[in-house]
Amino acid sequence: MRDLSQYGEYTLLKNYFIEEIPRHKIIVDVGARGFSLSNSLNFIIDLKWRGLLVEPYKESHLELCKKLKDENVVVVNAAISDYSGDGKLYHHKIAGHHSLLNKTEQYEVCKIYTLPELLKDNSIPEDFDILTVDAEGMDERIIKFMFEKSNYRPRIILHEKNNGKLFSELFIKYSYNLIYETRGNGIYEKRRDK
Repeated sequence: MRDLSQYGEYTLLKNYFIEEIPRHKIIVDVGARGFSLSNSLNFIIDLKWRGLLVEPYKESHLELCKKLKDENVVVVNAAISDYSGDGKLYHHKIAGHHSLLNKTEQYEVCKIYTLPELLKDNSIPEDFDILTVDAEGMDERIIKFMFEKSNYRPRIILHEKNNGKLFSELFIKYSYNLIYETRGNGIYEKRRDK
């Protein structure tokens, strides 16, 4: 299958994992969206990794469930934040830009979880292989909450740039190095203990 990621992130990470053996072959995708511009689907379909995909928009969630029914994946219809409960997912004209933050008149009510809560509920090991986060402005809050409130430390974290910028200080504080930067994303690797 062709590289489904937005800017070639799958090819970069596939090559990374040729040199660095994956521990669990698990990818978690927050803001999974659908079958285009996905950082996770090639790992799940082509490499047969286990996936946990989180998508709050009902239409995209149903599309993922239908197309991935034969794969080793759990698709959760929820949003991720730094709190749990119910909230409003505001709809935007551009697919994939629905958000908890940018209010519009159209919205749907969705379940909201913290990332550590959802990882624990799905038996994801603390040192799983890849976390990819594209949560329309929530990326830093989600990752910061995970770092501060849990022992989850994925080997690779990929996040969407916020207004073209990375938030590297947070990653440095928690012993991650930037290893790739694409037009839309930063990819960080957990430094190994010596």
